[in-house]
Amino acid sequence: MPSKTKSSRPRLSTPLSRKIQMLQQRCADILNQKTRNWSRRQQKYFLFIVCMVMGGVCTLSLLGALSINYVDTQRSRPFTTVFPATRPPVTWRGIPKTASPADTLIFLQFRKALDSMLQTPEGRIAYRTFLQQHPGFLDSLANAEKLLKQAISH
Repeated sequence: MPSKTKSSRPRLSTPLSRKIQMLQQRCADILNQKTRNWSRRQQKYFLFIVCMVMGGVCTLSLLGALSINYVDTQRSRPFTTVFPATRPPVTWRGIPKTASPADTLIFLQFRKALDSMLQTPEGRIAYRTFLQQHPGFLDSLANAEKLLKQAISH
């Protein structure tokens, strides 16, 4: 069984709770100064108003959480991972059916920019880091070019 030993240094929660307690004390002091001349009836009215406002806020929050729209938005949230996910390659759905030969110029210019980037040492480093951050990018680019050429030939 693991031994439970207390560390000599205080936890983060201890100083944080002291700060919160000091802040609460200051707020209580300010409220006491402002309400010290109030009659008992005025204090009860103020307490009633505060309770009604806070109760209303809590009720609205609960109604919003139980509504159908809130549940649907919680279910339809996309799942995100901490690690970068590899994206699937570009498919036919990504290429418009009205592709023209002028669209291939964009790919040609991009390829020329990549080739010129590889001519310098700094460019090669930037190229490698980009490919490490975006694995499969060149495969998707080649697949998109192939699909674009197929769309033009049809």
